[in-house]
Amino acid sequence: TRNLIPNTNQGKTGWQYAYADNASAFKVEDFNALGVNAVKLTCTATSGGCGSYICHSINRKLIKNNTKYTLAFDVYSNVTDNHGVLLISGSGLYPLGNFGSFTTKANNWVHVEIKCTTNGETSNGQVLYFTLFNRIGEVVFANLQMVEGDKIGTWSPDPEDVQAQFKAVTTSLTEQSQRLLEQAGIINSQGQ
Repeated sequence: TRNLIPNTNQGKTGWQYAYADNASAFKVEDFNALGVNAVKLTCTATSGGCGSYICHSINRKLIKNNTKYTLAFDVYSNVTDNHGVLLISGSGLYPLGNFGSFTTKANNWVHVEIKCTTNGETSNGQVLYFTLFNRIGEVVFANLQMVEGDKIGTWSPDPEDVQAQFKAVTTSLTEQSQRLLEQAGIINSQGQ
């Protein structure tokens, strides 16, 4: 089954801590956990107004309307609390689906699997929106994935992420090979 969320287990890439005020109170960083490059989000002061939420980018063109999806992830927090997960724009408009709620348990890893059926919303700009993160403390997410249907296996990357990593390695090898050939040419020209 295909993971529909890009940039998962790539640290802070794709993640954002959104807030009503006091941006300096929130930090997003790469964090090694469960053998992967997870993300750690830290809140050092609570936010006023609407509070704060965590979001992750999605590839909207891969998500179909009126279709069932399963979301899974591992989460660690130093606070026991309830949170919601939606597919909605960062401004809180254009809801595409509601996965419902999950609970973090203080100082424990929790594996979460929740489901939703998307609606007929056709606009773009939605994100994976994790609500009610307005407490001093930290939360770590790892192995985030969303698949079409109600069966989900162990975490796997988005296929485009694998292609991008392969391209980066190929480019690096090509550049290194080119440098070696240039150095060999210099050595040959000096030896003649």
